[in-house]
Amino acid sequence: MNRLAQARYVLDMAKESGVQAVWLHEARRCRPSTLALPLLSAAMIVGVSAALSASTSTSPRDVGIGMVRLTADLFPVTAGLAACVAVGGERLVELHGSLPTPYPRTVLRRLLLVGLATLVGAIGVVVVLGLGGHWRSPASGALAPVVPMAPAIYLGGVAVWAQAILRSTAAASTTVVAAWLAQLAVLDRWVTVWQINRPLLISIGVGLTVTGLRRFADGEAMLVRSDW
Repeated sequence: MNRLAQARYVLDMAKESGVQAVWLHEARRCRPSTLALPLLSAAMIVGVSAALSASTSTSPRDVGIGMVRLTADLFPVTAGLAACVAVGGERLVELHGSLPTPYPRTVLRRLLLVGLATLVGAIGVVVVLGLGGHWRSPASGALAPVVPMAPAIYLGGVAVWAQAILRSTAAASTTVVAAWLAQLAVLDRWVTVWQINRPLLISIGVGLTVTGLRRFADGEAMLVRSDW
């Protein structure tokens, strides 16, 4: 609790401790390992690209196509799972209902931290692959990071919605994996034009995020534990 020595509670922690302290606190609540998950995924993709480049049996074109698929398909699910842990890591949800800061705002802060780590990872892997000549995608330049970020936003929205409904990190993670497989098996096969596919994924993700945050704002619903 943000309690002062004068036996009173600080109603606005941001004013007393600084905005930076609030974000550092939220980062600790998210856990550094969770925020590092998208970055580690990006580093793994870069490592695979370097290993394949050293192989004489694989052409640069094949490496590029494989790296784009890996970036578009594997990288986003790590962001979705990280969002599950960050959003569902609070054990004292009931306490948050009595604090001045609305709980949905706290959830949004943690989600933004995961989103920032995901964006850094997405830009990093796209830039490195591009410099190595291994980014073989119709989306290029400033639009290239949209390829991994759009499904990451989609799965992040699924994570928020599932956590708000199921109140279980394990169940929410399972839902994220199911949504990821549904995207690969259904959505990406039916909506093949990336200029339509990616905005659609972003729209679904934002809609699910808003729905989940509204659910988190329902104090009575948050007091009821899920059966999962």
